[in-house]
Amino acid sequence: MTTTRLCATTLALTAIAMFSGSCETAPVFSTAENPQYPTTSQASAAKPPSTRDQREQEEFQEAIRGLNFYAGLVEVEAFTVRNVQRALQRATQGAALLDVNQSTNAIRAYADAIRNAPDIAELYHGLGKALMSDAKDVHALAAFRSAVEIDPTFVEARVSLALTLAMSNEQDSAIQQMQRAVQLDPDHGLAHERLAIWHYYDHDYSKAWQETHSAQDVGHAMPPQFLALLEAQAPEPKH
Repeated sequence: MTTTRLCATTLALTAIAMFSGSCETAPVFSTAENPQYPTTSQASAAKPPSTRDQREQEEFQEAIRGLNFYAGLVEVEAFTVRNVQRALQRATQGAALLDVNQSTNAIRAYADAIRNAPDIAELYHGLGKALMSDAKDVHALAAFRSAVEIDPTFVEARVSLALTLAMSNEQDSAIQQMQRAVQLDPDHGLAHERLAIWHYYDHDYSKAWQETHSAQDVGHAMPPQFLALLEAQAPEPKH
């Protein structure tokens, strides 16, 4: 499906988990492919919600009105009349709100954009980033998956999906998605970097070096801490 590209700067990832970040230093991976949301009864049994938590949850549910995330993709209750101009305006507003850390309002703007034009992949990518900023990782996965399903050639959405899968401890799926990203764009330095790091944690040092060299070949600077660890664990093969 042909989609309308938004400005690359507007849709660029605003936060990438680097090697030195806390969520990468000691990853624990699982094979769970379809994480489930806790039911309301389970959440209540675990801990009664505070007034503030309840208010925030109500605001979030209002922000995503018309969208359903429970099937692993975003299901959309679209507006009767498709309005691309309105969708792009709302997406621009969503990006601006995200820039000033108004994540709930950004989510609301992107949700409105999607309901106006549910076939534009970039809108789901923007929504996914807004959801990530609000720590709604499982919702974000559904948004990124939807972007990739609408446009399988959308490299940045696939990179975002891979990064979020990794943060959700789904290593195998993350590697698969990132490998597809570098197939689509062999010059994507960040994608090669992440693959190198993930292969390192998988103890596949040969592939880690291969991806390291691929990243360096396109001018991407690998994290020095990672290079030191890789060299110490498995000295670089001599050619």
